Amino acid sequence: MEGVLNEELLKGAEQEPGERQYTFSEEDKKKFTEDPEYLLQFRKKIEAEINSMFGMYQQGSEMSNTFREVITTEMNRRIGPGNERLKEFIIPKWSPGCRRISPGDGYLEALVKANVQPVFSNIQKVVPEGIITEDGQFHKMDVLVCATGFQVAFRPAFKVINGDGTTLDEDWGTGPNLYLGLSAPRFPNFYTIVGPGATWSSGTLLPSIETSIEYSIKMMKKIQTEAIRSIDVKQEALDDIYAHFDEFHKTTVWQEECRSWFKDGKVKNRIYLWPGSVNPSLCLQMYYGKADLRNSQTIHFLKTIKDPRFEDYNIRYRYGNRFAFLGNGEVHAHVKRSVQGLAPYIRNSDHEWSVA
Repeated sequence: MEGVLNEELLKGAEQEPGERQYTFSEEDKKKFTEDPEYLLQFRKKIEAEINSMFGMYQQGSEMSNTFREVITTEMNRRIGPGNERLKEFIIPKWSPGCRRISPGDGYLEALVKANVQPVFSNIQKVVPEGIITEDGQFHKMDVLVCATGFQVAFRPAFKVINGDGTTLDEDWGTGPNLYLGLSAPRFPNFYTIVGPGATWSSGTLLPSIETSIEYSIKMMKKIQTEAIRSIDVKQEALDDIYAHFDEFHKTTVWQEECRSWFKDGKVKNRIYLWPGSVNPSLCLQMYYGKADLRNSQTIHFLKTIKDPRFEDYNIRYRYGNRFAFLGNGEVHAHVKRSVQGLAPYIRNSDHEWSVA
């Protein structure tokens, strides 16, 4: 985002790294209002810039090595001379992205202020007056803020039971068992939104949420319009996608020696992150050589889930004949006597059409 802002709005002006926040001027807002096409392209450039960074997650890539050098140099610079214990504690030993990229602007500067005392020992327990750390020290405090990150390998907080009386927790056992972050074998007509295995580490999450919802709606429409009793993903499809996960992540930075919520809080574990981004035609390169990964997880994930792969599902119909949903041969437009509904393919331009 910094690049687009610098190019479009700051016009190359330098900013102090610890103060890289931008407030849109009235002139900026006026331009956005009066030129919607400029605003659209500005937004697209920001997304494209974010979505071009996936190469940094490929272990040993030029982008990864460059980021590591730049981040290490910058962290040393912002912490300043001395503070060797803090540097040893907080500057990562692994490649950027093995854990979520941090800290944000101003954070390191705050840690070395005269009125701040970093504590390096873990918390042993919380007491009414503050905390006691594992080194036995008591720290009096007024406010304790818990910032624990995310749980990518999460399970629903509520109990989900399938037709066999098995809960989702029981079925999953020691780890998540979720197809494309969306659907669980043996749990028909059940969908989640960007669950374990979806896109969490790079790119923008909102499009993934929106497209996951659209995916679920497409599945529901199929169930409703084709007289389907239940539909659940095949375990063999999930086994295949997880096998691809494991092969893909052999060369990504997430398999390095860092404890991360990408790996369910463990140092070594299955990496519950979408195996992107590559063009699907290049996937075999992951098995026979290194692919050149330069795009966002998000784009690759969206491409994959845009249209459901019904061949990966078990479908059970309500009636003995799968075509019973054809009914009396009429469509909704017949009943409504809708001109638009009875001639949707007559149009002035070549765009998508459907029959209600």
